[in-house]
Amino acid sequence: MGTPSQLRSEAAKLAGDSRGEVSDFVLSELESFLEVHDLSRALEGAILPEVLFVRVGQLCCIYADTIRVEIPIENATQCLESFGQLLADRLANAVDDRGRAAVAFWHNRTELSPIQQASIATGLSGEALDSIAGSVDVSEYWQVDGTAPTSNELLAAARMSADLTHQEIGAIVGSIKGSARRETARLDRLSDEAHALLAKWGDSPPHDQGHELARWLRAVLELGEAAPANPDGILEDLGVLVEAVDLSTTTVDAVGTWGPNHGPAVFVNLSGRHSQEPAGRRTTLAHELAHLLVDRRGALPLTEVLGGRSSWRNEARARAFAAELLLPCAFAGLSFGGADDPSEVLSRLKREFGVSAEVVAWQAKNSGIPLAPDAFALLRGLVRYPGRF
Repeated sequence: MGTPSQLRSEAAKLAGDSRGEVSDFVLSELESFLEVHDLSRALEGAILPEVLFVRVGQLCCIYADTIRVEIPIENATQCLESFGQLLADRLANAVDDRGRAAVAFWHNRTELSPIQQASIATGLSGEALDSIAGSVDVSEYWQVDGTAPTSNELLAAARMSADLTHQEIGAIVGSIKGSARRETARLDRLSDEAHALLAKWGDSPPHDQGHELARWLRAVLELGEAAPANPDGILEDLGVLVEAVDLSTTTVDAVGTWGPNHGPAVFVNLSGRHSQEPAGRRTTLAHELAHLLVDRRGALPLTEVLGGRSSWRNEARARAFAAELLLPCAFAGLSFGGADDPSEVLSRLKREFGVSAEVVAWQAKNSGIPLAPDAFALLRGLVRYPGRF
């Protein structure tokens, strides 16, 4: 996501490329998003610059037309609470009903029932939460007590999969509920090292970060450029539970959980659009490994639903990491360089590295090594969006 003007420009372009109901939907979604995240809309009647506050896990991203910063969510919350308290103090002696109601609401803002707490954390209605819980008490099912607004692995998963049916959300939550908390000391040490590397790279593109993280991990694991990686084995060695489950939906490939009460664990969906195939399963596991390494302390502190709602930057980084971990782009590019039979090279790389044809194509392209016309034509025909190849 960029500045407010960039966001409007992208939405207008998308709406312009669409027709009828789709175009109207795009503009309506933009308006709904701005109504929730644009602070300038909190003051009716005043014309102020747009400032967007967007929470991404443990971070708060603040966007204006001249700035883009990320700060810990605690800092953003303290700032907003200070501002809210300032307004409440000024309205303390309000004589109108609206002012008194606003002050009362502010002072009672943390007095929430379990169903209210879960609804705020998930974006689901109380009726939906009750339906998913079935015969189990809502507070027990969702593991909330209503003492303060918060979240947990179950609520985070439900929020990320809120577009699914109640039955499908229940299957995801049930998988997480069945996983106990695990100690993963080696994974935690690697995460420390990975975060130190990210700090050095600054605000480099997520695709580049993903590739560099994968190269670093391959070096740590002493995997040569021509050596296939085994994400199943890597996760097992790091103490992460990997389990195959049937989530009864094709839109979710996996669910990762790593909060204070459950996991770290990765549940691979046997019905997932990509994860139901061996190559897709390997890519899915490598993708979740990326999140475990670098997103548990920031954008994804509790859960990740692969195929659900998530930050595009973190997903782009994880996709690039997965591809590079499984098939280094330099090796892919060199394999096609001067090859007499590109089709044979494609088959060999797919077989030896356990990846899809599209992963092979993009890794060869991203290597920067010039491809012969016949190899380029072959690989370009394998990707979902040939125009970007």
